[in-house]
Amino acid sequence: MTKRKKTPAEILDDNERTNSQGLFLTAHAYWEAAQVLAPRKGGHRNRPAEHLFVHAIELYLKSLLGRLYGVEELRTQFSHNIPKLQAEAKKHRLAVSRADRKVLAMLTVKYVLHRRYLYTGSVGRQPTIGELDRACKNLHRNVFALLGKAGVFEGKRA
Repeated sequence: MTKRKKTPAEILDDNERTNSQGLFLTAHAYWEAAQVLAPRKGGHRNRPAEHLFVHAIELYLKSLLGRLYGVEELRTQFSHNIPKLQAEAKKHRLAVSRADRKVLAMLTVKYVLHRRYLYTGSVGRQPTIGELDRACKNLHRNVFALLGKAGVFEGKRA
C-alpha cells in the first residue's frame, strides 16, 4: 500500500501541533524515564533505559531543528539519523563536547534500528548508560539555552 501524499493544509497542521517546545519537553520526559530505569545491572536489562536515552537525544536535536524545518522535513530528511541531526544542529550553533560527539557518532541509523528492533549481530562499540545520560544532560542544557534565546519558552513562536 502506497502512502498518500499530505496536502499543504495537513503539513501546516502537523507543523503547528509538533513544535520545538513540545519536542523538547517530550525529550526531557524520555530522559527522566531513562534515568529511573538506568540503575540496572547490565545486559538486556539496560535495553529499555538505553532506548529511552537514545530517543531523548533524537528529540532534543529535533526540538532545535524543528523551528527551522517542518515536521515532514524532519521525518523525511533526517528520520532517525542522529549523526546527521547533530551535524545540522551544529550549523545552527549547538555546542556539543568532543566526548558527546563521539557518543552521537555511535548512534547511527543502523545502531538505532538494530537496538530498537532487536536485530542480532554486532553493531560495534556501544555507548554506556553513563555516556548516554551525560549526552542527554548536555543536550538538554545547550538546546534549552538556544531555544530560550529564540523565545520558544516565552510563548513566542519559534
